[in-house]
Amino acid sequence: MAKADNKLIRLPGILFVFVVVLLVLYLLFPDNIQFGDDKKSDEPADALSLAYLKVRLKSDKANVALRIKLAKQLQQVGEFKESVKALSPVVYRTELITIRNEQFYTDALILWLNALLSLNQSTTESLDIDATIKALVNSDLSSVDKEKLLNTLERLNKSELKASAFTQLSVKKEFTATQSQLLILAAKAYYSADNIVNGNSSFSSAYQKSSAQEKPEVAITHLNALLAANQPGEAFKFTQYYLKRHPDNKSLLKLSINIAQQNSELSSVIAYKEALLKNINQDNSNLKHDLELELFSLYIAAGSLDKAETMANKWLREKRQLSASNKSKVAQLYEWQGEPRKAFKLWLTLLSTNSKAKVRAIELSNGLNDARLSVQLYQKLASSNTLTKQQLKAYYQALISSSPISTTEQRLKDYVNKYPSLTSRWLLRSFYYDNFQFNKAQQQDSLINQRYASLDADKLLSIVDLNWELNQPDIAITRLNKWINGHKKVPVTVWQKLADIAWYLGDSGSAKLAYEKIYQQQGVFSKEHMRQAIDLAVSDDDYLKVQQLALDGWKKYAEYDLLVIALDASINVEDYSTAEALIKKQSPEQLPENYRVQYQLIAAQIYRRNNNISKATELTYAALQAAPDNAAVKEALLWLLIDGSNDKLPQLNRLLESYESQGYVRPALRSAMAAGWLKLKQYRNALYWMEQDRSANKENVRWLSDYAYTLHQSSYRTDAYQVRRRIIHLLHSNTTKQNSDLQNNAVPNAVLNTAVLNTDLTQQEQIIKARTQSLLNGQLTGLAQIPEYILQQLYQINNSNDLFDATDKDNLTQWLILLLEWALQNNRKEQATYLYNLANALNIHLPEWLKLSYGLMTFDKTIIERSLKSSESLPLADQTFALYKMGYTGDSIAFGLTQLRDTLSNDETNQLRRITSSLRQDLPNGAKLTASQSAIGDIDLNGQSFNYVHAFDESLINLELNNQAIEVINTSLLLPVFDRENELNLVNTYLNGSNKTWWNINFRTLESPTLENSSSTSLRIGQNYQPTSRLQLDYQLQYKQRDSISSAFYLLGNKNAVKSSASYQVDRANRIYSELTFNQYKGLDNETLGNGNEFRLGIQHQLMYQDPAWTLYSEFYSLNNSLNILNSSRYTPYFKQQPSIDLLLPKQYCRTSIGSTWQKGDPGSIVQTAPSPHYLLNIDLGWLCHENSFDFALSTAIGWRIFGDDELSFGLRFSSSKVDSQDNQSIYLSYSKYFGR
Repeated sequence: MAKADNKLIRLPGILFVFVVVLLVLYLLFPDNIQFGDDKKSDEPADALSLAYLKVRLKSDKANVALRIKLAKQLQQVGEFKESVKALSPVVYRTELITIRNEQFYTDALILWLNALLSLNQSTTESLDIDATIKALVNSDLSSVDKEKLLNTLERLNKSELKASAFTQLSVKKEFTATQSQLLILAAKAYYSADNIVNGNSSFSSAYQKSSAQEKPEVAITHLNALLAANQPGEAFKFTQYYLKRHPDNKSLLKLSINIAQQNSELSSVIAYKEALLKNINQDNSNLKHDLELELFSLYIAAGSLDKAETMANKWLREKRQLSASNKSKVAQLYEWQGEPRKAFKLWLTLLSTNSKAKVRAIELSNGLNDARLSVQLYQKLASSNTLTKQQLKAYYQALISSSPISTTEQRLKDYVNKYPSLTSRWLLRSFYYDNFQFNKAQQQDSLINQRYASLDADKLLSIVDLNWELNQPDIAITRLNKWINGHKKVPVTVWQKLADIAWYLGDSGSAKLAYEKIYQQQGVFSKEHMRQAIDLAVSDDDYLKVQQLALDGWKKYAEYDLLVIALDASINVEDYSTAEALIKKQSPEQLPENYRVQYQLIAAQIYRRNNNISKATELTYAALQAAPDNAAVKEALLWLLIDGSNDKLPQLNRLLESYESQGYVRPALRSAMAAGWLKLKQYRNALYWMEQDRSANKENVRWLSDYAYTLHQSSYRTDAYQVRRRIIHLLHSNTTKQNSDLQNNAVPNAVLNTAVLNTDLTQQEQIIKARTQSLLNGQLTGLAQIPEYILQQLYQINNSNDLFDATDKDNLTQWLILLLEWALQNNRKEQATYLYNLANALNIHLPEWLKLSYGLMTFDKTIIERSLKSSESLPLADQTFALYKMGYTGDSIAFGLTQLRDTLSNDETNQLRRITSSLRQDLPNGAKLTASQSAIGDIDLNGQSFNYVHAFDESLINLELNNQAIEVINTSLLLPVFDRENELNLVNTYLNGSNKTWWNINFRTLESPTLENSSSTSLRIGQNYQPTSRLQLDYQLQYKQRDSISSAFYLLGNKNAVKSSASYQVDRANRIYSELTFNQYKGLDNETLGNGNEFRLGIQHQLMYQDPAWTLYSEFYSLNNSLNILNSSRYTPYFKQQPSIDLLLPKQYCRTSIGSTWQKGDPGSIVQTAPSPHYLLNIDLGWLCHENSFDFALSTAIGWRIFGDDELSFGLRFSSSKVDSQDNQSIYLSYSKYFGR
């Protein structure tokens, strides 16, 4: 044992370990490390590296390279304060530090400045940035990373300091090559500081120091910078300076034109455009023509009419095609310049397109006094429309003055044959008489007498009177209507005759038309026509019209029957102010006896409404005394007592018993008898009278409501419930009419006046509330009054438990449950909210299933969560959907699937399946394999793709692989140098209830022997947000996205974009959506090709909703791009001709379309919710407003279930909308399989 111990501690072993430790320490901590030359100095920082450098620095504090390397890595991890500490001895050149290489000092200053700028943004420390910049500018910059230095200086937030730094750098020999660029940066910084003088000076220096090729670009940059600095006046001064030196530069000319327009310098705009016109190539005829049109308008605006006329003469010589509006301007110019014949010829060509042309041509022909020109004019007018009498007469005079007799006769006959009328035939007859051709003149007389005998109004009325006397009213009204249809101006005597005959025949349409025309022409009716018009309005239930007519008649004729009609109509339309004003001016004693009783009853009703019960009672008893057997008077007295105070109840009881003892009660009194017994709470007696009217009121919702209340109070609860169900059914059937009435505010004023309304509510909400009040009390929409004591009970909510006895509260509970169910079924959110709140206020318990339905409609998470936690049984489909609405998408699907069992009823199973399958679309699991062929302009893409989707609880990931061969067709502008593209697409989506957040990254490789950088990566992120159940908002940020706007851009370009969209579901059937995108287009070598925006606005209307769904839509889309000049030499290897920007991108695109989509399921989708087969048919017709042409698109697809939860689908699409002068088309075949239940 002792020997073993001795072996473990041998001296050679100890020495070996000691040597190894020394060697390791030497390797880790060498004495002399040249960090400035370390090739790995820019490696990413990590904890080990930082720890090592800090330890090393403690042992070698004077090592400058070590400090710089440590500072770099500290800045990489955001440790800017530590970086400052490490660099401080170097920057301040402390005694500790000896800088052998000035490059180290410069590098330290750049790092120091970067750290100071970063700290200045995140801390409140005051740091000496100015001094650092001065030191940096004065340091040795011969080996500095210039791009990094400039980027650092760009971060300066002090514009004056930034400008000074760039100016100082520009004079250093190290920056001679970029001197012009530095001066431009300095100038822009001066502009940011509002130092326009120094900015202009810097730009001038940059311009002077630029090469001849660079000078125009510097000039354009200068002008744009001034515009960006909101200095259009200053920019205009420099346009003149630069254009003297570059008079032929088109870009500079276009920019100068824009600047001159901003400064309202009309003469300069003209001069610049004239210069631009001279520099346009002859082959660019469209641009040249557009510029000439602009100059023409400017000449006129500037008063240079001679120049404008010279331009117009040139167009006429060249037979230039001009639009109608431009022709109109030229014609007007010729008039101003004293060239009436030229103007006349132009106006003559515009007769069919310009309403002003006819007036000007006629006036000029009269002024020229040239009959031949007049003949040309009127022949042109007559080629499309009949001439007026004045024009026809002028045509006749011109023919006589300029044409032989035979020619005049032939042209007159041609006109008569084309437009046969009394006027034209009479003119031809006059011609024959004037030229002594009496036989032909007599022939025309015979034709006129034969065909147009009744055309004269007096003759017409004579013939109509004859028809009437011969008892032929049908023939008379036919003749009148025919005559009226042929005349624009119809005498009032003809309308009066039509009114009389139409009234006799019961032709309400003709009678209404006649009364309207009489009133328009005379302002009032005769007594007879007044009463006829009133009767007609009464038959149409148009009591507003009745009121208007009766009031006019009463003022005009003071007939008492018209006064009574006006009062009755005012009450029907609930215009009580007018009715009150009438009864105050007229006492009952002034009326004849035959109108007095009716007047007293109406006046009593108005006084009763104003709570003047004593006056109402006085008038009613006066009427009863005058007409004791009048049923209307008896009914009025009953209603007076019913609406009276409780001290009138004994009198009401006696009157009811008296009427019953008389035996037979007229039907008109039954409703009042029932209401009287209800007032006395003798429900069985009320029920007796209601039973007699039940068959006549089975569709009367108001009456049924009273009936249900009476049954309930009579303890016939089951029957009351069935009647209420009948009411709900009728309300459901009349939903459309109810909505229409609501939009028209068709609710009685009395309802609004007597209801306890909240002034904070909108008028529509008040109407809904008032209707609900009347409905809950057995009184439905249309009732003129609601008993105030019932309303007080309903809305004194604080004491509600004391105001209702058990029977009343039970009755109200049943009504609320039924009405809330009805409102939910019909998606009437306002009514449902009011009813739900009323139930809570009155402490009425609603079933949990009903609360859950309300919570789902209003998306009230508190109500939904409380219902889900309750012990009451809830519909499984509602529970599933509630979990989804709460944001538990995965749990909702799992719950719905686990609840599908054989014990459920068919209805429950179908509802649960429908809800669960619709939710399954949000979290798909599966894969799809697709083979496709598509055409983008003049390239064909053939390939395959594989798509795999996997869903987690609240998110899903989508992986897609694409491989496509690229074939360039023979007629292409592109060279066949593209072989294939490979693509990897990864999408991750996060779900939060109805909101989604997603990102998409795409890796693409384009195989081409001439393409240097064949790989690209693009990124998209976006969010879908649904603030309300109807509104959906969406935004996207896109980086390096492909776009098939053209085949060349698809292959060689990409775009960065910001996109936002909104969609609003107006109602179940209608949706409005919009989309706005701002694009930046990039080409090869990241060259900026231009910027643009896209706008889309559309509306959808759903005709059918599910399996199949049918949608109609209309959409407007516009694209506007501002394009830069293309660096053509970079693109030459890919094009057959000289490349230009318009081969990659269009400047403008505009389309308006309508379309129809017929769809069952979603062919080609991994998840299907509809039974197989699935199909899609979309037809889209569009108008391309940027080129005035039509296009169309057709998409169709069909899919079949093969083995299980899978689909084999086939689809194709064709669009005649051109890309590179080619049609767009695609075809695909795919197989998809869903994994999971």
